Amino acid sequence: MIIGVEKELFLQMLQIVSHSVPLKPIISSLAGVLLQADENRIQLTSNNLELSITVASKATVSEPGEAVIPAKILTEAVRRSPNETISIKQLSGRSAISLQSGSVQMEILTLPTEEFPELPVFSLQQSYTLPQALFKDMLRQVSFAISTEELRPVLTGALLSFSEENIKLTALDGFKLACRWSSYLKTDKPANAVVPAKAIRDLLKLLGDDDQLQIGIGDNYASFEFADARLVTRLLEGKFPDIQQFIPQQYQTQIVVGSDELWQAMERAALVCKAGAAGSAKFNISNGKIAVSAQSMELGRHYEEIPVQLAGDDLEIMYNIRSFIEVLRSAQAPEVVIDFHGTYGPCICRPVGQEDYFSLLMPVRLT
Repeated sequence: MIIGVEKELFLQMLQIVSHSVPLKPIISSLAGVLLQADENRIQLTSNNLELSITVASKATVSEPGEAVIPAKILTEAVRRSPNETISIKQLSGRSAISLQSGSVQMEILTLPTEEFPELPVFSLQQSYTLPQALFKDMLRQVSFAISTEELRPVLTGALLSFSEENIKLTALDGFKLACRWSSYLKTDKPANAVVPAKAIRDLLKLLGDDDQLQIGIGDNYASFEFADARLVTRLLEGKFPDIQQFIPQQYQTQIVVGSDELWQAMERAALVCKAGAAGSAKFNISNGKIAVSAQSMELGRHYEEIPVQLAGDDLEIMYNIRSFIEVLRSAQAPEVVIDFHGTYGPCICRPVGQEDYFSLLMPVRLT
């Protein structure tokens, strides 16, 4: 194998596939990226047995071939190369490649190609196409509600649903819930898939704001193809909860408030809150305002009031402050409508002017 490729292009490709290179591989070859070259085209692949990423691009290929190269060393070698072009040559009779850039020449030992796992082959049941920007926005609004607890593995991902009405993305962790849908895509070929959090985080980093995204759903895998890249992930098993059972129909208290004002007040209150689940703040809603107060013996206390449009009953309630901040951030709107359902019921937050998204947060008990 002998190839020539632009440094910046090759570095971008390496940064994309590095997302699925495991930190502690159970097989030595998993620490590498598979470089394949043929007919003036190169392809890089990484695989951690649960998720794989492939990216391809044009390049000058003098001799075709393939090699598994340690991802970290190759990425840093390319990053530190002095010239704008890089030449890579597979050394005959040796488990190594030569990397040349200007006057710099390096030899990097390769990993066993035969140990690199083959990409999953699965029967594609359904395929859907939508704008990258739309799906990225859906992921951004929902991902914060994915559970990090392994007690219920199905909740460590988000439910991706396709139906005759819309495409929908849902996540919940027992305290938070978020749901975003779009009527852009309607299909008479429904499908459901629970996509793991790792794949969602990677897609958030990799998806752009232009061009289309093609999503393929199979029995145990899903694929996401965009530009010259393809991400394949194993799906989570188990029955995802029906979220309708968690959503009250009639509010007792409702406020309309500026997102930025309330968010900044919560950020200030969080300064005197303990970390983690113990970091709660009290919210007192009455007389056209919401009062945010927090205190801890170790850090101090905070109090401030914000004007709101109020409908319904006065209310005193307590929430985990950092979870409430996540709810507000995910709304991505200048103003939000927040429906409260009593002292022990959830609040439901909706962006003003956006009818295809809501998030839900459970309170903590008043002390």
